[in-house]
Amino acid sequence: MLSPMRQSIRACLTGLAAVAVSLPALPALSEGASQTVDVVAVIEPELGLTVEPDTGSEIDFGTIASSPSDARWSDPVGVTFSVFSNLGSPYHVTQHLVAPMTNARGTRLSPGQLQVTPVAASAGVPADEPHVVFVSDAMGKSAREAVSYRLRVPPGQDAGTYRGTILMTVTAR
Repeated sequence: MLSPMRQSIRACLTGLAAVAVSLPALPALSEGASQTVDVVAVIEPELGLTVEPDTGSEIDFGTIASSPSDARWSDPVGVTFSVFSNLGSPYHVTQHLVAPMTNARGTRLSPGQLQVTPVAASAGVPADEPHVVFVSDAMGKSAREAVSYRLRVPPGQDAGTYRGTILMTVTAR
């Protein structure tokens, strides 16, 4: 036997079903209005470059022994660069030694002593001139790549701490 409350609920539901069955069908809507609304968002274009030498905040070759008769090479130092691009078009990364390596007395390393080995290359090229070190795919997808640098110390090179500046640039094509 059902409780009085359940009997009331059953009676209400039965009554509602009877009313719903006896209602006439509603006519289809023949009048009305619609309007579309455009949605707009502007996503800023961005082409960015981050450069991270393996040796910290600068490319540091450490101390290289000099020789009066033989050229000496430093160990290679890797530099990882990351490009963020949402342009959807190709880009390339270049490097250029824009301030030559010079010591405190003003003595410079001769051109061509700093070598860069680009992505997918087997040999280094002088860093003195602008050189493309990476070319993106046709869609210009973001990428993370690396190059390596080596320094050649010519025979009899003056002692000192040599500093220079490399400029790495990402450019959309």
